Amino acid sequence: MIDDRIRGDPVALLKRFISVRSDTDSPLEVDMERAILEYVEGIPWFRDHGTFGLEALPGDEHGRGVVWALLQGGRAGYSTGRPTVVLLNHHDAVDTFDYGRLRPLALDPDRLRDRLSELAGKGELVLGPEVIEDLDSGRWLFGRGGCDMKSGTAVQLVALERLAGEAGSLGVDVLYLSVPDEENVSWGMRQGARLLGTLKERYGLDYFVLIDSEAHERSSAEVPAFHDGSIGKTMLSVYVKGVKSHIGDIARGLNPSLILANLVRSTEIDRDLVETEDGVRSPPPSWSYVRDFKECYDASIPEAAGGYISFLPMVRKPAEILEYMRGKCQSALEESLARYREAFRDEVGGRPAAFSREGRVLLYGELRADALAFDPEGVGPALDAVHRECREARAGGGMSLPECNFRIIRTLLEHVPYGGPVAVIALSPPYYPNISNRHLEGVDPGKRRVAERLSDLVRAAGRKVYGGRMDRIPYFMGISDLSYVAFLDGAAIACVRDNMPLLQAGIYDLPFEDMARAAMPILNIGAWGKDPHKFTERVYIPDVAEAIPALYAELIRSIGDATVT
Repeated sequence: MIDDRIRGDPVALLKRFISVRSDTDSPLEVDMERAILEYVEGIPWFRDHGTFGLEALPGDEHGRGVVWALLQGGRAGYSTGRPTVVLLNHHDAVDTFDYGRLRPLALDPDRLRDRLSELAGKGELVLGPEVIEDLDSGRWLFGRGGCDMKSGTAVQLVALERLAGEAGSLGVDVLYLSVPDEENVSWGMRQGARLLGTLKERYGLDYFVLIDSEAHERSSAEVPAFHDGSIGKTMLSVYVKGVKSHIGDIARGLNPSLILANLVRSTEIDRDLVETEDGVRSPPPSWSYVRDFKECYDASIPEAAGGYISFLPMVRKPAEILEYMRGKCQSALEESLARYREAFRDEVGGRPAAFSREGRVLLYGELRADALAFDPEGVGPALDAVHRECREARAGGGMSLPECNFRIIRTLLEHVPYGGPVAVIALSPPYYPNISNRHLEGVDPGKRRVAERLSDLVRAAGRKVYGGRMDRIPYFMGISDLSYVAFLDGAAIACVRDNMPLLQAGIYDLPFEDMARAAMPILNIGAWGKDPHKFTERVYIPDVAEAIPALYAELIRSIGDATVT
């Protein structure tokens, strides 16, 4: 139960939330949902009006849901609906295995801090000088989820409670959302996008800005920062089919591992893919998984190999990334063929049979179209069977999302008469569209006008709260649920639908229409945090205790004024 003594105290509330274990993709998240709902139920305004609840994730084996609470603090007479600010946080956290022998204390900030100091003082635990300094200062709260992002959950709830005392005079409604599963595949926020549509219709809301509360990095205590964009994530699966042969007759084969190795070499941390905007650079692409698909040893080269690579774009769209990879695959394939031809140029019989045809590089949508054209009667049942197999394997935890891609691609390749090597490129979940207030094509002009003022409004609120400047950072680089209120044009939606096998298989979903209806400007304003997902994870107590809740309240009041002018 929520103790009344911690009500209105964001640090005490944060400690309470940290104590509630909520490992992502587990039933433990439900405990956090109950704790949040208990807090909302204790706010007199919500107890009187009842505009809160839990939106279940459909079919979720863990029984999780999206917590929502709507403070009707604005005016109903606005031309397009009730102007609304959305507050967003996620209440799941990564597991505590990285704490090692300190794991029993990972959810107890006070005891964890004392034990870290004790072990470091005895030389039994090596900590960096910055961690030691923060421990000694007493101004940092350590514990799993404190930085990422139960601090955001706590400060938004306290700000909501304070604003409830001003209901009717705010100028805007305030919708609070706390979602599960962000650390996994963001099922919570994808369902949250649907919920935004439902609540929009039910209460006549018009969404003007969504404010997330991910912790941020900054160089000093004196200069806090905020973001008005969030980097995206586009993950590609690449399946390479070679030409199988015995290792004693390798001249007539083609090892797909060579093609894949050449592809990895040419694309890993490729600086040509780095984007720069407002002085900020995106990370280069990187491979997360690379392997051949032999299931046991035999004296043959692998028939196929594959991997998946992540791109973190600020502006680039999926079609551009797919075409980049098509070009890189083509070059890797040609380089591999040239190496074989050079290696076996003096072999008796001339050029190896495997190279009588050039290789192919296809996007998944192109492969599927070819398979349907070559074997229209056989492809449908084969796809149904492999989709079912993948769904069952996923339900049992036996197959990753990219591995499902590989299984589906392999099935389609059995229905096309390709000779020689083939590389197939597919989009793989989870997909996070990049979003920025500088790129709001398709968003209502009134909201764009508010977006143009948001940075100034945040800075003005920051001066009142912090007494100094706030730095604007164009993109949150940690990947966030802000992506699911991004506006995607028809071409981008078609590209994703055509080239993401697991959308077509019903294993993953993207609520494109709901995202379009909910598209709005965004901000990320959170406490100063360090070392997310590490056992030294921590958050800056002065931000949590007062600055960030006060900043939220001040900013929301000013946004209410801005919707009028």
